[in-house]
Amino acid sequence: MNATSCGRPSISVEGRRVYIQTRYGDPCVPALKCLGAHWDPQTKRWWLTSAKTSEVEAAVAASADKPNKADSEREVTVVGKASYKGRNYYVRWVGQCKSGQYKARLCSLDGKIDFWALAARRGECDVTGDVAYITKTYQEARSLDSIRRYIERLKEAETSGVGSRPDEDCYLGTNGEWLARGCGECARLGRMCRSCAFDIYDN
Repeated sequence: MNATSCGRPSISVEGRRVYIQTRYGDPCVPALKCLGAHWDPQTKRWWLTSAKTSEVEAAVAASADKPNKADSEREVTVVGKASYKGRNYYVRWVGQCKSGQYKARLCSLDGKIDFWALAARRGECDVTGDVAYITKTYQEARSLDSIRRYIERLKEAETSGVGSRPDEDCYLGTNGEWLARGCGECARLGRMCRSCAFDIYDN
């Protein structure tokens, strides 16, 4: 197998080792670990003794139809942002658990970090211990993938001469221009939605 333009793991035998190149979140990785795979930080590949080549091929083939964890992360939605231990995270969920504790499920933009933490309720600022403080709440849930794409567009806009965001309430339109904040549908479309256009121009 060659290295993976199609996204599948590649297997190559080099001397006494068999190397497996995978993407982040590849479903075959747990099976490779069970076979005793080691991580080579220089080549960024997993490896085992070449005597296990057939077992490696079987493990990769068995996981071929399973979803990639990284791909599924694109569908992860977040409802806001939070500060925890001096770092910023995205909020997947926040509220009172069955135990009665108020918690938040936090994650990083790349989805590699995902954990639960005690959270401060709205207006609480004197909570002791390590707690997450909700710093921003979205009007509508957003996917991590859409946020990543939006950040890329922001960077492109700043380097292409559009300039930095005029203020926090502006968002980047699909044509690369800064637009005033409208409703959630305006933000989703990247332009003024039909309802807001009617309110402004037809009334």
